[in-house]
Amino acid sequence: MNYRSYNRGEWTEVYVLFYLLGQKKLYKGDASFQKLSDFFYISRVFHYENLEKVEFQLENNLSEIVIKRSGCINQRISVQDFINKANDIFEAIINSQGRSFSIPAIEDFLKSINCQTIKQDSRNVKDIEIGIIDTKRDRHDNLSFSIKSKLGQSPTIFNAGKKTVFIYRIESNNNLDIPKLKELESATKILRTIRGQCQIVFDELKTREFTNTFYRNLILIDDSMPIIVANLLLNAYSGENNKSIIELHKKMTMDNPCGYELQNVGEIYERKIKNFLTDITLGLKASEDWKKDNTPNGFLVVTRNGEVLSYYLLDRKTFEDCLFTQTKLDVPSRTRHDYGTVYQEEGNYYIKLCLQVRFR
Repeated sequence: MNYRSYNRGEWTEVYVLFYLLGQKKLYKGDASFQKLSDFFYISRVFHYENLEKVEFQLENNLSEIVIKRSGCINQRISVQDFINKANDIFEAIINSQGRSFSIPAIEDFLKSINCQTIKQDSRNVKDIEIGIIDTKRDRHDNLSFSIKSKLGQSPTIFNAGKKTVFIYRIESNNNLDIPKLKELESATKILRTIRGQCQIVFDELKTREFTNTFYRNLILIDDSMPIIVANLLLNAYSGENNKSIIELHKKMTMDNPCGYELQNVGEIYERKIKNFLTDITLGLKASEDWKKDNTPNGFLVVTRNGEVLSYYLLDRKTFEDCLFTQTKLDVPSRTRHDYGTVYQEEGNYYIKLCLQVRFR
């Protein structure tokens, strides 16, 4: 039999489904990805198969999973089966070689429960939906989440693309040695070479014209957001190796790119950065108009030891603090995303820098 190969992220989504059904509890995490004692009881989990929701409901004193499609009972499976399969997936992920791999025993199990695919429809920003029982508030809710896995390379929360670039004008009294700059293999080396002798100015008009939808989405968050992200990006590429958001925020507070004549400007920039991180985590993309009417309630993090921790907007402080302290700007492929070289246009020199954000 031919078995399909999936990447770690895709296998992790199946792992989370099986793990939560076996745990029967959804634990909260703190801002440092440590498990807290607080948790919700789980009553059911919904898996998205393309755009169809398949329900896995805990029954029979929480020892059995009832699988429902279109509201009709399809199968009954022991909870222990899901615990065993979750362990098998975890071992396969941490011991895997290469970007994608197959797990034959898991594929056989998925077929036995009529799961046709583990890949999500790209239009759906919700990876999983969980029916929780909040005993403190005496209420039942369905909460949806995206899934971020630290089993391997740290996950992105905003992916790079050719339209996630910011354009900067290079102002210099001296002629730039363009052939020499072209020999440098990264945007970081170019900026470190020229920043001491040139002014590098964010060209908001050219960025707006080039990125269009992405620029509009940033304005929807805050009308100063393009300037704020441009500052983060420039300092990430031209500064030292530390590209963490928390360190870039310190530099922004000193730069004060928006020119606020107020006290505690650091707090203002922190609030705006947290708003930006929240929206890109909840599904803001560069290529689609940003609408908040179908966003998840939070995100789940799979830690390196296999625990699944929840971060949701009802606990906004922990949600935002986690994003602010645990994310960084990344440097994506220069050739793939077509950025990071000095070019001349209308008598001026420019350079494009590409945005990508991931957990540290």
